[in-house]
Amino acid sequence: MKANPVSALRVRNTVAREFLAEFVGTMVLIAFGDGVVAQVVLSDGLQDPKGSFFTINWGWGVAVTMGALVAGGVSGAHINPAVTLALAIVGKKRGKKYVFLSSYIRTRAT
Repeated sequence: MKANPVSALRVRNTVAREFLAEFVGTMVLIAFGDGVVAQVVLSDGLQDPKGSFFTINWGWGVAVTMGALVAGGVSGAHINPAVTLALAIVGKKRGKKYVFLSSYIRTRAT
C-alpha cells in the first residue's frame, strides 16, 4: 500500500497550523480587497468605469468572507489581531497561543 503524498505535507504542530491558516486567510483578504480597489481606481479614467464606491464595499465584504472561509476551519478565522485581543480580554478563549498576544501588544504600544 502506498503512502498518501499529501500526508507528508501536513503540519502537525497546532500553533504552526493556526499561524499558517491566519497567514493564508489574511493573504486572501488583502488580495481580494486590494484587487477590487485597484480595479475601481484603474478603470476610473475610462469612458465606461468598471466600478464605484459600492463595488469596493461589496469587494471587501467578499474578501472578508473568503478569508474567514479559508482560515475558519483551522484557527477560528480571527484574521484581525484585534479580534484575538478582544476574545482574550473578555476571557472567551484561553490557551498557549494567547501567550504570544503580549508580544503583539508590546509591538503595538511602541
